[in-house]
This record gives sequence, structure tokens and C-alpha cells, in this order.
Amino acid sequence: MLLQVMPFPAQTVAPEVYSPRSLALGATIVAPGSSSDFDQTIREIGNILHDPADTGKEYKLVYSGHQGAYSGVTYVGYVYSSDGVNWTKGGKLTLGANRASEDPYLVKVGSTYYLYVEDKSDVPFRDIRCYTSTDFVTWADQGEVLGPTTGWEAQDVSSPTVFREGATWYMLYEGRASGQEGAIGLATSSDGLTWTRSASNPVVRGQNASFGFAGAISWSNGIVPDDIIKTGSTYVLHFHGRGFNSGVWDFRAGVATSSDLIDWTDAIGAPLASISRDCTTMLHPQAGTFIYVFPGEGIRMALPGAGDPDWSSVVVYVPGYAFGDEDRFNDIGFNWNEVTSFGNTKGVVGGSATASSSILLDGSGDYLTVSPAPEANLGSSDFTIEAWVKRAATGQMMIVTKAGSSLSAEAWYLDHTGTDLRFVYRINSTTVAVLSSSTAMTVGTWYHVAVERSGNTFRLYKNGIVLNTVTDSRPIQSVSTAVGIGARIHPTPLYFNGRIEGVRISKVARYGGAFTPPTAPFPVGPVGA
Repeated sequence: MLLQVMPFPAQTVAPEVYSPRSLALGATIVAPGSSSDFDQTIREIGNILHDPADTGKEYKLVYSGHQGAYSGVTYVGYVYSSDGVNWTKGGKLTLGANRASEDPYLVKVGSTYYLYVEDKSDVPFRDIRCYTSTDFVTWADQGEVLGPTTGWEAQDVSSPTVFREGATWYMLYEGRASGQEGAIGLATSSDGLTWTRSASNPVVRGQNASFGFAGAISWSNGIVPDDIIKTGSTYVLHFHGRGFNSGVWDFRAGVATSSDLIDWTDAIGAPLASISRDCTTMLHPQAGTFIYVFPGEGIRMALPGAGDPDWSSVVVYVPGYAFGDEDRFNDIGFNWNEVTSFGNTKGVVGGSATASSSILLDGSGDYLTVSPAPEANLGSSDFTIEAWVKRAATGQMMIVTKAGSSLSAEAWYLDHTGTDLRFVYRINSTTVAVLSSSTAMTVGTWYHVAVERSGNTFRLYKNGIVLNTVTDSRPIQSVSTAVGIGARIHPTPLYFNGRIEGVRISKVARYGGAFTPPTAPFPVGPVGA
């Protein structure tokens, strides 16, 4: 979340702020701490304050982190930089009597810093608290500046995003009632401490039917502000949202615009097509550059990437990442399907085939499902199914499947039997076809495996080498079964023991013959977006 030194000036915002864009991960600018540090897991990104009067620390970034598993006890830390590129940790800020705090937002007016946080020590309610300082070392507790009231914000208020234009201060914040996903409210102030709510609240709403919300953000029913800048007379709000009807899209980044802070428009009508997994975003003072926080990985730059020329064909893409210590996985493909984890499935950061992260499966009840994924019914379409795999044992193991509890619910699966790599597909409940090749996959070694169809030609690959080819004009059976990663339940449960990453299903034949396997995560978003 970005705020300039006041007054809040107009910005020139790169066009990609308004549209879906392809992004690639840049460098980690803030790494998580050790197991003894308050920021062992960096949980919430704050904002970057451009502070040119403080030589050597012209850029300050605040964030919150926790030690061990998340329990609501988080603290605020900061890093500083002279160029906005190279950052140094400044340590944990002492706020009040070491109160637990989250969702920090930093403002400077004159020589005074104002730090707004979600007060995690105020139980059972969460409120927004303010601390002030003139030296960035000693902070005066100004107490609660905004707390829960009634209706849509009766349970808690949090996630302050603050700026000032002229003599008026503005705050966008999240409000929730019991059982209700968040919406965004607006408040104003003349001094940054005493705030008055807008009569139009909530001003940014999703599709929370249970509470009558039918706002501009059609793809989410939970909305939280992240960052705001202004270009000309238009306010550009970055937010994260989650949940749409029965689906679970965890914390996707979105963009909304307004001319008056009251009436908002979903600028792109969908989440940003990005590396966004479970994360929040801030805008760097260099307009158009994003920064992400990934719990477990720290804070990383996001840079424009090459994109995928066949992005709209990607019906499933589960890169292997899990949300910090929660092991919650995501499909970040074109359709944003829901991913459910079973057993003791874990996410592992590092040591992967693409220098990213992977899904750890123990071979006994561990697997993921991606649903509803009707797009993964292949019929007669061209397609490519691929993944990186590393076995931890021998024997038959399922890699990717669309196979349910009966033959009539089975469409296809890709597996390794211990001697053969196979793609098995059903024409109907009584007719099955098999494309296979005898090929070893050594325990403890990463392999890229793929199968594709181009017209009536099927090809099976290992590490980019064509293992076998068949010709078949018949359509593959369509079923309502979810896509499985690491398991096939019928007729006898078969699981994968080891690691899988980068599971991608595309409705296009990507290779057409021998190729060099990727050494980085697949690009996301359309080319040139």
C-alpha cells in the first residue's frame, strides 16, 4: 500500500494498473526472520512511505509478522531503503505496551509520523489504533481512532488505508459483521485522529447475498483495501477479495476506480491475472510496479513478465504453493477453480524443480481436488496435461486425474506404474484406451511429464522427449468429477508418494514434438497485458 508524503499528489499511473497483466516474481526484498524472530512468517504487507527528508532512509516499508503458527499475535516491523530497491531491516516497532498489531499503514505530515494498525490486543473486538512519532523510535499511543459500530461493521474494523488531500484526511477500511465477509467503508478527519464515517458506507461491496451486498465487485463477496493512488481526477484502489458464492478464491488482487471515493467501478471485472496466490499487494513509488507478500516467502517484487500466449486455454494451474503454515492451495489458472486438500498434504517452499515450491504427498490419503473444473473435460479438443514430479517410493502412483468412484465417472488419468508412464482415457464406461511407454523414474529425481493431443495425434513426454505417439479420433468421455492431483480413488485408492508441482491443464497442444522442459514456474496472464 502506497502513500506519498502529504499533500497527496496526482500520479501518472502506468496503463497496466487498470487491466489484467502478466507478472513474474522479482527479488525478495524482505526475507522472513528466523524461528526466534517476530517475523518468522511475514503475514501482512503495509505500505511504502516516500520520506525524502530522512537521508539514507528515503523509503520506509511497514509490515506485520508472527512467530510460529498464526494465533492472532502479530507485530509491526519496518525496512528502509535509499533507492526503493535495496532494503535493510529496521526491526520491530514498539507500540504501546508491546501491543499485538496488524495491517499497518504509515503516513507522514510535517515532521510527524502517523502509524495506523489493526489492534489485535483489543479482544473480542478489533479496532483501528493510531500511534505517532517524530523520530520513528518512540511512539505515542493515540488510542482507538475507529471501532466497530452496528450493522455491516458490528464485529470488527481493520485494514486502514489512509491519505490526505488538502486539509482533509481520508481512511478506507474493512468492516465485518458476524458471519459476513468484509466490505469497505470510508471515513474522514481534520486531524487524523477523530474520524467521521461516510453516510454512504459501505462504499465498496462485493456479492454478499446474505447481507444484501450487491456491489461493483462481482467476483468476490469479501473486499479489503490494500493501496490507493490518484491519477488525474481518478482514484485507483488496489484491494484483495475472497469468496464467490460457494467457491473459495483466497485473497485475489483486484482494482477499482472512483472519482469521488463513494461510487466505485471494478476496473477489470476480475482478479488481476498475476502471480497472486494468497497475498496482498502494494504499489511501489515507481508507478506500475507491484510488491507482494507471500506468507512463508517474505515480501517480493513483482515485475512485468512475458505472459502466456495461450493464457485463455489454461483451465487448471496449481503451481504447488501453500498459504504459509495453513497449507491452503490455489488454482491460479484462467478459471480460478476451488482447490480442496485431503489428508496431510503439505506445501514445501524451496528444493523444487523450478526454484519455486511444491506439493508434498505421503502416499497415504494425501491429495488435492480442483473443482468444479468442467473445462477439464477434454472431448475431442486439443490439450496438454503436464507437471513436475519427484517420487519418494516405487510402485503405481497417480499424478493427475479426472476420475471418480466408478467407470462412468472416469475421464482420464496420468500415472506412473513403476515401469510405465501412462495416459489412460475412457471413450465411455466400457471402452478404455491407453498411451504408455516403459520408462524409469528414479526415486528422488525430478521429472517433467506431459501428454498432449493435437487433432487426432496423442503424444506422451518425459523431460521433453517423445516417448510414444498414437492416433485416435474418438472423443474422451466427459464427467462431472473434479480434477485430482496425486490420487485416483476408484476402484482401489492409489496415491502419489513424493512431490508434485506446476500442474497445468491447457486446452491447446503446446509442444508438437520434442521440447526443452521449463526451469521456472509457468508464466501467467496474457501476453502484453
